[in-house]
Amino acid sequence: MDGAGHWTGTLGPAYNQAVETVDVEVGRIVAAVDRRQRDTGERWTVLVTADHGHLLFGGHGGQTPDEASTFVIARGDGYQAGGIDNGYTIADVTPTVLENLGVPRPANLDGKPLAKRVPPVG
Repeated sequence: MDGAGHWTGTLGPAYNQAVETVDVEVGRIVAAVDRRQRDTGERWTVLVTADHGHLLFGGHGGQTPDEASTFVIARGDGYQAGGIDNGYTIADVTPTVLENLGVPRPANLDGKPLAKRVPPVG
């Protein structure tokens, strides 16, 4: 996805194809996690994100909202399937990981953990 976003932006068939490819690969990882949980009783959380957004027509590096924001997909105990909350940023990933691991987060850490109870869309 990153390469397509750099060269073509988030509009157009190259980026859409990249999103579809990543979706399939993430689906394979999630299926493997599901099998592992079923076979071992382990509890897993899967977080998928990117390190930055992109301009609509390609490139990044500035501080516009499109460049400085990105998605975070969370799957695991307490995360609601289909929930969407656009109020989070990349700075919220570290506090989320720390919370999931039960590690206290430093008071000076930017960001906040993703809420585990976001209602599904639609």
